[in-house]
Order: sequence, then structure tokens, then C-alpha cells
Amino acid sequence: EAKIRVVPKSGGHSYEGWSVQNGTLGVDLQSMDSLVADKSTGIITSGPGATLGMLYYHAWYDAGKGINGGTCPPVGLSGFLLGGGFGYYSRRAGMSCDNVVSFEMVDARGRLLKVSKRQNKDLFWAMCGGGGGNFGIVTKWSVKMMDVPDVIQYGSVTYADDVNTAAQVANYFQWWASSADANLGSELHVGPNSSAAKLFFFYAGSGSLSDIINSSNLKSLGSSAPQISYKNYTWID
Repeated sequence: EAKIRVVPKSGGHSYEGWSVQNGTLGVDLQSMDSLVADKSTGIITSGPGATLGMLYYHAWYDAGKGINGGTCPPVGLSGFLLGGGFGYYSRRAGMSCDNVVSFEMVDARGRLLKVSKRQNKDLFWAMCGGGGGNFGIVTKWSVKMMDVPDVIQYGSVTYADDVNTAAQVANYFQWWASSADANLGSELHVGPNSSAAKLFFFYAGSGSLSDIINSSNLKSLGSSAPQISYKNYTWID
């Protein structure tokens, strides 16, 4: 009625800062952060103010499970899921919003709605991955947890600091990664203050990460041999 845009804020970090804008009414949801990881159902139920790190912690220690989430623990849950949610597990398990079972939301008329694939399904499909500027404020999420291996193989490949090498690595990586093992998550970092290219790998498969890298051309790229390192972690680490 007042023609003021209402912007909810989970409280986690955001690259774009959509939840902090001039001329808007901010609704801070940080205190709504209670969550329960139910081992029997495989569902984690959470308030919108919880962070991904909180979900990781309770999924692992309370239910022996993981979630298909992002790489940064302080990201707020609602912004992440409403934006789609991409992370190291996305090649294997899709976007994080694909694991949303249901949610509750308050719409612009003040109604508390239960939303799922069967109930208010138009809202469900519109909001899961639809991004900012949605149709209401989510007050509770129910997300399906996933089985994760005990050991994750982690690796990095660091190349020489020159722009030609960075371009070569970026070009090859985008071609090669499209057909790589679905259990392999990866990141390519380039710059901005240097032209050094660095690859990070997160492997949740039963094979060997070093074998995957050795069978590619990643080691032969660049003006000199890259530095390669490996380390095994538990999933929660």
C-alpha cells in the first residue's frame, strides 16, 4: 500500500548485495535460524536465517548425511536456494533447489502458505531457483539430505603467472570439464590482480583424483610444469 519495496535478508554473505538496497524496507531473518536434521526421513528442516555451514554441521553430525550446497559456509540459506544454488556437488546432484521438498512462506497479503510440488505448485516452481524479487518471504525450508562418502579427494593445480597460460588453461578446462566424471567438482580461478590460473578439484567418486588429472592434458598446459597437490578430507572438513 505504501509502494515501498520489501527486501528479506537471511544474513549470510552475498556477492551482489541484493538484500541491502536504498529505498527499501529490509526484513532481517537472521534470528529465524533453528533447524532439525531428521535421520529417519532424510529431511533437514530449517529457518531462513540459517547458514549453509549450519546445515552442513547438523546434517553430518545429527544424521550422518550431507547437503548439496555451496562452497562458502556463511552463505544464508534462503538467498542460496531461491537463486538456484550451485556448488561442488552440482555435477552429481544438480542445483541445490532440486533438493527442496517444501517450504512455508508469507505472501504480500499476510497469508502463511505451505508450498510444495503438490500444494501451491505454481509458487513452488516459480520460487525454486527463480532468484530475488520473489512472491513472498520464506519462513521455513524442508530440504532433502544426501548420502556422501567418508573421504573426499581434494586437489589443486597452479600454473605459471602469465596471461597466455591462463588463456590456454581456461580454454582447455571448459572443453574438458564438460565431459569429466560426474563426481568431480571443480573451480577455475584467474586473476584479477595477476594472470595466474589455478584449478581446484573436489572428488567424491570411488576412483582416483590423481588418475583423472593424469589422464587429461592439464599437466602439459602452460609455459612450465604446474604445481600439483592432493589431500584427503572427511566430507565435513
